[in-house]
Amino acid sequence: MADHEKWLAVVRQLTTGHHSKAREVWERLNQNQRGLVLHSAGLKSFYCRYAWSDFSNRELCQIKRGIQRLSALVEMFGKIGDLAFVQPKKITVTPDAAAHVVADMKINALIEARNQLRAPVLRRDC
Repeated sequence: MADHEKWLAVVRQLTTGHHSKAREVWERLNQNQRGLVLHSAGLKSFYCRYAWSDFSNRELCQIKRGIQRLSALVEMFGKIGDLAFVQPKKITVTPDAAAHVVADMKINALIEARNQLRAPVLRRDC
């Protein structure tokens, strides 16, 4: 099957000039996307405005290698679940908050003690 695709590409190139799927994709990319590809290839950002035919063969090889790097990176992250990208909620206890909690506990203890002292008195009145 790979041989068929290779020969179809050769025939396409002979009949229509230099036909390339990579060229079609490059032309559809916006400048941010082109910049990402160029950065992964180790090329400067001023190439963002270049047409596909402006690149040399060496630069095209660099772009191909950069795309392979991006593909490998995407594949690594593709195996990770959605929960890996969620930060756990951090609970910060400030001294003021801790003091309020302790004060609330003391108040609740005092109210409970008062209720225990009043309970026998309320029973006698009934």
